[in-house]
Amino acid sequence: MIRRLLLEHMARGKCLVFSIDEFRTSRMCVSHGCQHQRVENFRIGGQGIFALKSCSTCRTVFERDRLAASAMAIILTTWEASQTRSLPWQRPGRPSQA
Repeated sequence: MIRRLLLEHMARGKCLVFSIDEFRTSRMCVSHGCQHQRVENFRIGGQGIFALKSCSTCRTVFERDRLAASAMAIILTTWEASQTRSLPWQRPGRPSQA
């Protein structure tokens, strides 16, 4: 229902709607300096925490959904500028798509 309403608003020129493939959006670091490094579950006392991800390169800890949202923002910014999807978030063997 929400998607339909958004598409109706887009048809009236009130917003833009993009469908994004979520491939790797919560698995790649988005920090400056080590962008595109794979992140792993954050560990406390040897116990992995699924909702938290950490980058072994920059030692940043991310909340999984915020990490994915940041990656999607990068994907859309890149798509808007060049009509291509940033390489780390492209599915192997598929044409570039948002």
